[in-house]
Amino acid sequence: MSGFADRVVDLGPLPEHRIDALLADAAREPLDAALVLALRSALGPLAGNPGTVLDTFEALRLDGRLVRFQGHLCLRDPATGLALPVDHPLVRRVEECGDTGRQLLALTTSAGRFAMDDLPDFAAATGHELAACGHTVDRLVAVGALVCDEYGVLRVPCPALVPAVLPGTARDEAGEVHRALAEHLLRGERVPSPDPMATAEHIALAGSALPATPSAVPLLEREAARVLPTCSTMAARWYRAALRHCEPGDQAHARVLATLLPLLMRIGDYEGLAAAVAEAVRADSDGNGGGGGGGGDRRRAELAAYAALAAVHTGRPVAEGVREGLAEGDGRAAGGAAGGRAAANDPTAGGPMSGERVADKPAGREPASGKPATDEPAASQPAGHEPTADKPAGGEPAADEPASPALEFTDRSATGQEPLQPSEADHDRSDPTAREPGGSEPASPALEFADRWFSGRVPLRAGEVGAVFSCLRPGGTSEDGPPRVEGTSADRLDPVGLFRQVVGVAGYGEPVTGPLAAYARIVRDYRDGDWAGIPSGARALELAGPYRTPVHHVVRLIAAEVHSTVGDFERSAAWLGLGLVGGDCPFPALRTWAGMGLAYRTGQWERCRELGWAFCEEPVERAAEGSSVGIDWLLVRLAFAQWGNGGRQVVLPRLRERSEEWYGRLGGTGLQAASLIVRAFAERDLVSAHAAVDLLREHGGRSELMRACMTVAFLADDPRPWHQEAHDIARSLGDGLHRTTITESMRASGTDPASDDADRDSSVGLSGLEGRITFLVGRGLTNRQIGRELQVSEKTVENNLTQVFAKTGCRSRLDLALAVMEGRLAGLLRRS
Repeated sequence: MSGFADRVVDLGPLPEHRIDALLADAAREPLDAALVLALRSALGPLAGNPGTVLDTFEALRLDGRLVRFQGHLCLRDPATGLALPVDHPLVRRVEECGDTGRQLLALTTSAGRFAMDDLPDFAAATGHELAACGHTVDRLVAVGALVCDEYGVLRVPCPALVPAVLPGTARDEAGEVHRALAEHLLRGERVPSPDPMATAEHIALAGSALPATPSAVPLLEREAARVLPTCSTMAARWYRAALRHCEPGDQAHARVLATLLPLLMRIGDYEGLAAAVAEAVRADSDGNGGGGGGGGDRRRAELAAYAALAAVHTGRPVAEGVREGLAEGDGRAAGGAAGGRAAANDPTAGGPMSGERVADKPAGREPASGKPATDEPAASQPAGHEPTADKPAGGEPAADEPASPALEFTDRSATGQEPLQPSEADHDRSDPTAREPGGSEPASPALEFADRWFSGRVPLRAGEVGAVFSCLRPGGTSEDGPPRVEGTSADRLDPVGLFRQVVGVAGYGEPVTGPLAAYARIVRDYRDGDWAGIPSGARALELAGPYRTPVHHVVRLIAAEVHSTVGDFERSAAWLGLGLVGGDCPFPALRTWAGMGLAYRTGQWERCRELGWAFCEEPVERAAEGSSVGIDWLLVRLAFAQWGNGGRQVVLPRLRERSEEWYGRLGGTGLQAASLIVRAFAERDLVSAHAAVDLLREHGGRSELMRACMTVAFLADDPRPWHQEAHDIARSLGDGLHRTTITESMRASGTDPASDDADRDSSVGLSGLEGRITFLVGRGLTNRQIGRELQVSEKTVENNLTQVFAKTGCRSRLDLALAVMEGRLAGLLRRS
């Protein structure tokens, strides 16, 4: 060994799958994929350093930032950035640089662009010596806190460094630095004259740290108008700053606001829209809006519509101050605001609660167990499913789902809790035209819309969206009336598409963050067959805040379907259980569809048919708007269940009549395809089956296309190509039950399914649960030990091992364990 004593070995960063394995060992329970990705993103180049990763993970655990939810360890508040441990060497190196290092870190993080050329202005504005500032930059770059590119632009490579060095004060510290720079540039002492764009940017980023400076408004307006065609996001930031610096009563306030609000909506900045509306309402309440004129009613209606739109997109109810300000503008501060709060506290209205700020509590229901809403990411969860704060390493795992929630679900279905009747949704608990008892005037329709949205009990109504938000359409007025909403299938919940139609493509920006953006991604992934990330996305949506909206219901049911498809029946039942609380899911057809899937996959075929027919027997005319969401999936699922039960003589013709009634009432490509599939089964109509395949190839999702291909295969003289296509889709989705059924049908018709080698060479990966079971088999655990480790039943382990053997081609547990140890399955492992 003496020959190696003086040798220095450079160890590079560990690959991602090695880091993931270290985290899994440290957690000793399933990790949510979003947690791993958040760690990787926050640590940047340090994400391959095992010591940093494990120390940061342990710091999250000790700080109470982790929570168990649906059998996974998740981030309690995904929107809050992750921080390095306070004793991390990089944090100490930055602290050694003193105030200058802190200010440079804050400035570089917050500024869109900070380069070495800007260092003289920083030194002059903050009173530091230029040479000392340059030396500090060199030290920060040397230790890896900053990176300087070939153009001299600085950036922070490790985002987790900032909250560690500036805990809770990063925004304030950055604002103070930008304030100093803005005041320095506004004094005009710089030679040569500063770039007006740089001045405008520092004014905007200073925020409230810079006192109102009316003389800066013309500069901000001019520069915002100049960059608007090429950089609308920057223009919106400068217009917001101009609004903040307007003098009381200045006409510029109304002018800037008229440009800013539609601009924020167009670029999809709904956080900024909520803040701009609050500023506008505050200015109007103080008499500083500068609007004047006779358009006060129209202005308040538009502000209310903007406020409601921002609330729906950000996932936070309209702030109480905004509500009261709009009510005061209507001349009914006492009666209207109190009436609005009374309506909000009415359990049949589902609005914000009385006596508290709307942003402080979830609308429509109290947090469970009396805990703060921020500690209960799913306040409406049933007992046994509440997320609980994680314990430090070494603590006992928290109790999770009951032993057999799949069976408990079917028991609950037999009670009055099961939402099978479309008429349940008929009762409109919050009529937009109704007056509240004791209130002289109804509240704003836009604010009532937001209240109902956060109640989570009322589906999105196309006509109401048009009536409330058509005033925001570019070039339109409230006198024009709501636009005609076309092209959106009634059997889908598509809030983004509906808002786009009402407001107009030119005026509406699709959200990038928030619940609607998360919902759109999950639904798109489901339809495209990219299911691996859906469970994690669903958990992140539940943990993002205490409010429950219609999109939460749909995502829960899609997550239940995905879990039951891959054989994780306990998790499927748990997601269905969230929707069973209170029986107030506004989408009974979709919930029945998910319940049918869990029932037949657990062998309860008769129960599956009972659930489907209990919904379909209700008269179509009595169905409320939310009852139609998912009805196409339900009809196809019931048709397959009846075909397998030999119901072609009486039952399937009756189902065909029901499907045609639904399609005649609602239209939409989904119901059109469902009607074609049901007709094909009922009448052995191969032409209808082919038409359904053609329609779904263009407009449908992967799982829907799979069922259409199976329909053709059942009826065609040559089923081989249709069986093969359905088999390939089922394999890509991880749908083991359908894959087995298709394989048996292929063999019965004399067709050989794809070989195991073809399966192994395909791009199909193991689901998250399958991957974790595979990993534990490699460690030598028995099925019972694996079930205890993952908090699932032995039956679930057995079902998933069957899927694992089929996907990997392994013939035994020993073969599988060897494949794990040799790294032959690395390409198949995914996280959910």
